[in-house]
Amino acid sequence: MKLLNIDMENLRSYRSENVDFLEGISLFEGDIGSGKSSILNAIEFALFGLGDLNGSHLIRIGENEAKVELEIEINGRRFLLGRTLKRRGRGVHQDTCYIVEDGVKTEYNVTDMKKRVLQLLDFKEPSNPRSHSVIYRYAIFTPQEEMKQVLGQKPSDRKETLRKAFGIEQYHTAAENATELVTDIDVNMQVLKRSEKEIESIKKKIEEENKLIAELDEKITETKEEQETLIQNKKA
Repeated sequence: MKLLNIDMENLRSYRSENVDFLEGISLFEGDIGSGKSSILNAIEFALFGLGDLNGSHLIRIGENEAKVELEIEINGRRFLLGRTLKRRGRGVHQDTCYIVEDGVKTEYNVTDMKKRVLQLLDFKEPSNPRSHSVIYRYAIFTPQEEMKQVLGQKPSDRKETLRKAFGIEQYHTAAENATELVTDIDVNMQVLKRSEKEIESIKKKIEEENKLIAELDEKITETKEEQETLIQNKKA
């Protein structure tokens, strides 16, 4: 993804501002509170919606509506992402969402807009509009306080965060599934081996039973012959 342009209206300290992202590296320089983080928050909002961002902190004080349009390029194709915020009562809510693709403007609800953006970016993440993008938040733009939080995590939690950020969680899950599958196969093999031994034991018993039956049949035949001989002798 390449950032091309962002247009902000009534967003935090910006009443109306347009920023072009030229080829190469863009440097935001200024004093604390000059609006550097506001641009980064606007980019995140345009891409993924509010997520865990506070809408009241994004919309300019005293205004009832804010708007962001972000132009990006993905694999040579240009897209314009637009989102608006509206103040309703004591809260601030997302309103209109749209994407302009190949000159065609399509409006979305908040959930479907995030689904489409994740699809365009090929981010394997849940489309829950209330959650932030882990990949964007930790691999692309990491607020200073959240970086401290990551560094302070337990090693296992930090690994999980980094797996999500770099898109390798699916491979970790696949490895766990493969391990479970191998375990299941081993268990099934042991069951089959036990079953094979039981079958062999049953076969042996059947053979012994058949042998015993043959011996009994032979004795019965002999007994019948002896009886017939005795009967013949009595008649004589």
